[in-house]
Amino acid sequence: MSERFSWLAPMSVWPTAQELLPVQTVRPQGGGARRTDDEATFAAISFVLVTASAWRTLPRVFDVAWQTAHRRFGDWTDVDLWPRLRAATGRNASSDVRHWGEVLALAAAARATSRRQSLTDGAALDSAARRLAIRRHLPADFAERIFGPRKRA
Repeated sequence: MSERFSWLAPMSVWPTAQELLPVQTVRPQGGGARRTDDEATFAAISFVLVTASAWRTLPRVFDVAWQTAHRRFGDWTDVDLWPRLRAATGRNASSDVRHWGEVLALAAAARATSRRQSLTDGAALDSAARRLAIRRHLPADFAERIFGPRKRA
């Protein structure tokens, strides 16, 4: 894992997820905009999934447009990335990687269900957040729960 997003605890599953991502397609005619970095996009999607926030509120620190993150989430959901990630991290010896693989898979399933059903009230997301003990209202320990404990100098 690169140091770029090491502050985001769910990124501990990035090395596993990277192996499961579909191969990028090359445009036969060439041209077009350069593809947004997969690691940055995965970090942005992980943030949205874990915090159960709206795509439009994606922080700029990820340097990924919310539309790109949303579209790539749909693309990766269509190729069953999240269940495969859950299975792959379940075999991992590290409890941290297993935990975050499970959290991301459950949150993605809830988000994908709401996407397919076009829910506007967020009921499925609230339900998943309760199951995962993820809170939509920010508690005092929010930063530590999402980003991991602070590193002491």
